[in-house]
Amino acid sequence: MRKLVTIGLLVALAAGIGAAVLRLPQTPGEDVHESPSLPALQVRRLLPVGDDEVVPVPSPGMPVEFLYELSNVGTMPLLGLRTQLFCQCAVSQPLPETIAAGESAQFGFRFPPPQAGVRSEKVMVLSGSSSTPIAELNAQVYADVTVPHVVVAPDTVHIQVIRGQPINQDVLISVIERIGSENLIQRPQAEPAEIIHPVIIDVRESTEYDRKNVRRVYQLQLRLDAADVTRDAGGWLQLCEHRVGQLWQIPVKIEVLEPVVLIPKSFDFHPPDVASGRKQIVNVVRRGNVVAGVVSVQKFDPELVDVRRVSDEGSQVQRFEVTPKTSTTDRIETQVVFETAAADGAKDELVLLVRLIPE
Repeated sequence: MRKLVTIGLLVALAAGIGAAVLRLPQTPGEDVHESPSLPALQVRRLLPVGDDEVVPVPSPGMPVEFLYELSNVGTMPLLGLRTQLFCQCAVSQPLPETIAAGESAQFGFRFPPPQAGVRSEKVMVLSGSSSTPIAELNAQVYADVTVPHVVVAPDTVHIQVIRGQPINQDVLISVIERIGSENLIQRPQAEPAEIIHPVIIDVRESTEYDRKNVRRVYQLQLRLDAADVTRDAGGWLQLCEHRVGQLWQIPVKIEVLEPVVLIPKSFDFHPPDVASGRKQIVNVVRRGNVVAGVVSVQKFDPELVDVRRVSDEGSQVQRFEVTPKTSTTDRIETQVVFETAAADGAKDELVLLVRLIPE
C-alpha cells in the first residue's frame, strides 16, 4: 500500500508567481500526477501588492491587509471550507463554504505589524469534516526602525498631588534597543529638581521578532517632595543625557489638589424651591488619607439661608443641609463659609456660593 503524505499547498505570494495545487498520494521516488477526479486549488496573493515574501510595513502602526484569491482549477467542488486562525488577526473577507469547479473566491485577514523586526502569522484552510489542513496561508511583515525607538511612552506626565501629602508616581517607558547594547536610560533627571526625584526601580526585557532587537521596559518612580509641592507647577523628565531620536525629555505637569473640597461649590434656589422649602446637601470631602479635624460652619446669613450638619463630625465625607428661608424679587448671592482644621493646626476656608433666583 502506498504511503500517504500530507496534502500540501504552495502559496504563490504575488500575482503571476506560480500556482498551488492539491497533490495525490505518493511513495518515495514516484512521480506526482494531477488527478482529473479531484479538486485542485490555486492560490495567489492579491494584497499586499508585490512579490516580497516578507512584506515591509507600509505605514507604521497601521494593520496590514493580506488578501488571497483561491481558485478551484479541478473538476470537483471544494465543500465545507473553513479557516483556523493561528494569529492575533481579524478576518476582513471571509471564505465561502463552497468553491465550485472552475470558480474562485477571495479570503482576507489583517493584523497589526510588529514594533520592530519580523512578525509571522498563519491561517489554515480546511475542507469538510477533515482536521487536516488543505492550505496554509503564511503572512510575514517586517518593520525596520532606527534604534533606540520609543514604543510606549506618555507624551506628558500628569501628576495629581494632594497639597502637603507625599506621592510616588510610576512611569513606564518602553524602548526598542539592540541586543547586548548598554541600557539607554540610566540616570534620569527631572526639573524642578527640588521637587521631582526620578528613580529607576525596574527594567524588564523581551526579545523582538527578528532576535536582533530587545524591548526594554523601564519603570521609573517619580518621588515628589510634599513640603515643596504647594501649588501647580510644570517641568520635565529627562530620560537620557543626550538627545537620541524620540528619547529625550517628557513634559511634567503637577496639579496640586486641596486636601478637603466642597461638592458642589454653588447652589441655585429658584422660586419653586423656596416655596416648597426644599433642602440641598453640600458635602465636605477629604481626599485620600488626609486627616482633617472637625469641619465647622463659620459664616452665613441667617435671614437668607439655614445651614445645619446632617452627618457625623469624624466621617470622611461630612454633609450639611442648606435651606433657603426667603423668596426674592431680585437676584441675591450669599456665601456659606466652612472651616476645616488640618492635623498640623493649619486652617482652610471653603466657600459655598448660594444664589437666590427670582421669577
